[in-house]
Order: sequence, then structure tokens, then C-alpha cells
Amino acid sequence: MSRSAKKALKRWLPPNAALVLPSSADAPPISLPGSARGPPLQTSTRSRSAKASPPPGADAECFINREQLRAIIPSSDMTVYRWTRDLGFPKAVKLGQDGRNYWWLPAIRTWTQQRAERQRHPKTSPARS
Repeated sequence: MSRSAKKALKRWLPPNAALVLPSSADAPPISLPGSARGPPLQTSTRSRSAKASPPPGADAECFINREQLRAIIPSSDMTVYRWTRDLGFPKAVKLGQDGRNYWWLPAIRTWTQQRAERQRHPKTSPARS
């Protein structure tokens, strides 16, 4: 086994695990996922060929999924989490058997309008004397 293959194998083992390799020449070669000889890593089980549906119209009252939320608000999942925690962004609801997050569209529209209003008219702090 080459030095680079041993190094790659050690990355997949726990820190205190001993690396014991077969010493016989007729042992089958070890192939790691993503290596040159191993199978490629599978990154997702969902099909990427299906396009996300566009967000519903402004007057629609429905739940939207993450892709539709991103079309309305182009922010990361972490940003949405922080807004929910700190700024009162509407919380996600888990729907269906898969337990994925969905957001109520009217609540998202209301929050974005309130946020835009706060940015247009920021609170002024009283002058200190």
C-alpha cells in the first residue's frame, strides 16, 4: 500500500485507532471512497435534476420550502437561523413524513416589509448629556 493511501486511510479512522494492514502480497487492495481507485462519494440522495419551483405570488397563502425561501431571501441557512433566533424571523414548521422545514409565506412577507421599514426609519437614540 502506498504512503498516500495509508495517509488517506488514517483520516477515516478515529484518532487512537491502530492501523493494521495485511502483509501478504495477495491481499485485495483497499479502496477508499473518493480515491482514484475507489467509488466516488455520493453527496446527496435527492435528484438534482428537478428545478425548484418558483415562489408563489405575493398574495398567496401557502407554505414554501427552503429553495423557494432562498428565491425570496437569498441568504444562507445559518443566516436564517440567526434571524429566527435574534430578529424575530418566522420559525420553520416541519411538515410531512420527511420532516423538512417549511415557512408560512404571509409571515415571511410581513417580516420582510417590517424589516425594510425599520431600515428606512431607524430608531434614533436620545442624545447623552
